[in-house]
Amino acid sequence: MRLLLRGGEQLRRRSLFFLLLIVLVGSLNTAAAVDLALRITGIDEPVKLVVEASATDSKEVIKASNRVQSGAVLHLNLAGNHIWKITGSVVGYWTPGQTIFLRESQEKDAIFLKFWPTTSVNGHFSVADKASKPQSLRAYFQPPPDAGDENPPEGSVRCEVLNSDFSCDLPLGKWDLKIRAPGFVSHFFWGKVLKGGKALELGTLRLKQGGSIMGFVSLEGHPRHGLDGCRVELREVKTGHEQKDDLERRLNEKAEMEKVNSRGFFHFQGVAPGIFELNVTHPDLAPERVFP
Repeated sequence: MRLLLRGGEQLRRRSLFFLLLIVLVGSLNTAAAVDLALRITGIDEPVKLVVEASATDSKEVIKASNRVQSGAVLHLNLAGNHIWKITGSVVGYWTPGQTIFLRESQEKDAIFLKFWPTTSVNGHFSVADKASKPQSLRAYFQPPPDAGDENPPEGSVRCEVLNSDFSCDLPLGKWDLKIRAPGFVSHFFWGKVLKGGKALELGTLRLKQGGSIMGFVSLEGHPRHGLDGCRVELREVKTGHEQKDDLERRLNEKAEMEKVNSRGFFHFQGVAPGIFELNVTHPDLAPERVFP
C-alpha cells in the first residue's frame, strides 16, 4: 500500500510538472523583446561585421551587419526567456562568440564581443588506401601550458578545401593544433606560433581511415623524473577460445609502440576495431598497465 501511495503521488507530481512545462513553453512564444547591446572590442579599423544570434531552443536566427571598429555598439532585439548563441564574422578576425540567457523582465542587456586578428594556416593532404577525399576539414586550437595570458581562448574553425589543399584562418597566438577530417585519423601539431602577416605551412598530411587511441602520460608525485624514455605499447587482447587458439601468433607478433612527446601525449593511428591493452614503461619508474 505504501508503494502504491507513493506511486500515485509521483504520478500527480509528474502531471503537475508537465502542466507547468506546457505553460512555460507557451510563454516563450509570446516573450517580449530584449534590447541587447553588443560592444565591439579588438578591431582596429572600420570593417564589415556580420552578427548572427541563434536561439538554442528553436530555429529562430537573427542576423545584422554594419561597419564597426572597437568601441562600436550594435543593437539586436531578441526574444526574452531564450538562450542565445551570439557569433560574429569579420574578414581577418575571429571571435569565440558568447552564449547568454535573456530574461523577459530585463528589457535591455549588454555584452562584449571581443575579436582577435587572424592569419592563414595552410596545408596539403593525400588519402591512404584509395579512400574518397574528404570534402571538409576542421582545425581545433587550444593554448599550450606555456601560452601567455594574452593568448585567445580555445576554439575551432572550418577550413576551406580546394582539391587536395586546405586553408584555415586562426587567431594569432601560440597553439596546440588538431586538424580533423570526418572519417579520418586526426593530425596534431604542438606549440605552433601564429604571427600577423605570416602564414603557417603544415606541409602534406597523410589521411588514414580507422580509429585512434590517444592520451597523456603524467608522472604525478615524481617531479624529478622527466618523460624521456617513456613509451606506450598497444597490444590487442583476445578473449575466450580466441585467446587459446591465437596464443602462438600473439607471442610472435610485434606490438605497436609509441614514444610520448614532451607533453606526455601519445597517439596510435589507424587502429582496427578490437579490444586493446596499453602498457606504459619508464626507465626509472614502475610500469603501468591499462586494461579494458
